[in-house]
Amino acid sequence: MELPRKYAAVCRETIVLAKSKQKDPKEVLPEVCRIRGIDESEAIEALDALALSIDEETYPSRRKQGMQAAITSKTKDLLARLR
Repeated sequence: MELPRKYAAVCRETIVLAKSKQKDPKEVLPEVCRIRGIDESEAIEALDALALSIDEETYPSRRKQGMQAAITSKTKDLLARLR
């Protein structure tokens, strides 16, 4: 919901393609971006913005804090894999 659809689609396709080719996602990202007509830096910036917004939000309950940590971790992991 926080990530625009075009960037979310690029991320999904990159992970799926990388897994099918048994390659690192950062090797596949330029190809997916080229096919989709999106600049690679745009996708990385969108993920950076998402990670930053998750970090800055505050959640009142412990359950949501755990969820925030999990989402932040997954987003940062994906970002690291795509860089």
